Order: sequence, then C-alpha cells, then structure tokens
Amino acid sequence: MDSIPRRAKFRVGKMINSAVAVVNSSTLRRRSHFARSATTNSYGPIPIDGEGSSPLMYSSQRSNSTTSSTNSIVSIPGVGAVSNLIKVRSLEQSMESELNQITLSEINERGEIVPYNSSDIVTPKQTAKEEEDAILGQFIKIVEFMYITDNLELLDLKKLEKAKITHVISVGHNFEGHDFSATSFLLFHEIDVESSQSFKILFNKFDRVNCFIENARKVVQKAVIYCPHIQFAYFVAAVFNSDYYDLEIGKTVNHLMKNTGTNWVEIPKGYVDILKEWRKLCSERRSQSATERKLGLSISILK
Repeated sequence: MDSIPRRAKFRVGKMINSAVAVVNSSTLRRRSHFARSATTNSYGPIPIDGEGSSPLMYSSQRSNSTTSSTNSIVSIPGVGAVSNLIKVRSLEQSMESELNQITLSEINERGEIVPYNSSDIVTPKQTAKEEEDAILGQFIKIVEFMYITDNLELLDLKKLEKAKITHVISVGHNFEGHDFSATSFLLFHEIDVESSQSFKILFNKFDRVNCFIENARKVVQKAVIYCPHIQFAYFVAAVFNSDYYDLEIGKTVNHLMKNTGTNWVEIPKGYVDILKEWRKLCSERRSQSATERKLGLSISILK
C-alpha cells in the first residue's frame, strides 16, 4: 500500500508544477512586453522585480500594470481558468494540504481514499512509570510510600512488582493460594488487631508492623496494607502515622481524611480508644530519650 500514496503524491505534484509553469510563462511574456516598451518609449514601464524601485513618474503606469497583472487569466490543466496569481498560490496550498491528508489514509485498488479503521491504529505501549502510576492509582494512597486496599485482586504478584510495592501487610487475613514467600522481591507481614486482645499484645504487634513499614521507607520502596474490611487498614495506617510522624490522634485521623477524600471510612470507636492508648505509650518513649522510641521498637521485635 505504500506505493499507492506515492503515486497519488506524484499526480498532485505534477498538477502543481503545471500551474507554476503556466504562471512563469505568463510573467515572462509580460516582462518581454515591458522591455520592448522601454526601448521605444522613454516613458514606458521598466521591467523590475520590486515595486519600491520604480521611479515616481511611472506611478500611474505601474498602477495600470499591476491591475493588468492581478486580473490576468491563466489556465491550469485539470483545474480550468484561474483569475489571478494569488488564487494560483492559494490553489497550490490547498493541493499540498490535500496531499498531506492522503498520507494519513489508504487508497484502494480503484484509487479511492479509504480512511483508516480506528481499530487498526496501534496504541503506543505504556512506559514503566506510566504502568506503575496506573496500578498505584487503584490503591488508596496514605503517604508516598504507604497504600491500603480491600481489593485482593490488586495483590497480584506482577502488579505489585510493576508498582514497586515490596512490602505487604495483611490485617487479619490468611492468604490461601498466595505464596508470597516464593518471590524474590516481596516481603510479607501478618497482623491480627482484634480489640479483645490486651494492650500489651497489641502494642507489640504495632511496633512490629511499624518497623516493617519503616524498612520499606528506608530502601525507597512501598508498602501496602490489605484488609477485606477497609476500616481496619485505615486503623493500622493511623497506628503508623501517629508514631512515625509524632501526631496527636485527632491530627492523625484528620490527615487520613484529607489524603483519602471520598475513600475515607470511619475507624470504629473502640479502635480509636486503642489509638489514644498507643499515642500515650509513644509519647512516653519519646520523652525518656531521643533514642527511646527506636530502642523500644528493637526490643519489641526481639520478643
């Protein structure tokens, strides 16, 4: 099919060349006439290329000459008579425009232009960054390195790898059929946050999950918190934010609401009470020394 647009381009080009040849021929004849007038009559028009170089005494003759040139009629094969040179140039530009449009179409065996079928157009492949952003857009973003979801399908290993999510936290869910240990890029952590558990047990779990998320942050990777009941994923995110950013619980919840917009789901009141107790413990550890928090985390991990 590539040869057919070339033949169409050749035919249109030939028509343009014919038009230019006729115009040039007409111009040469007029200039020859002007030259003869200059030799027989000292007041005749002088053949020039620019209007600005004509002597002032010839202004009336130049005006008549311009009118004659503007109204000259030329004939273009296949097009017919064209009244002036401006229209010839306009026609040439129109032909060029049509020629450019032909290159975007196909021509069938009868010489008819057939537009491309939209299904034949090949969409460029997404770049790695575009793919990453498209997948991350399906999660709920908490901060730059932490996301949450209640959609199990998003934990497909290929999707996680493309999104550069290397740390998965499961809240009270056993992943049957998901062997995360078999992957070379993914780390997995499970946490049970039943409110019936003692504060001491829960706080040890919070320290562990916070260290897990921090490790993802340190190596410039991302973590995702999964729970079929999304409010508990928000709860674990609040546990991390209140400690990591040293925020009061009110500010922690407000930050989550602001960042997640219409995706926000209220944390159950019983779990808000647990967050308040957690915040007290975090404040106590920080007040004892600048390194107390990190030390407390390390001890919890060893237990």
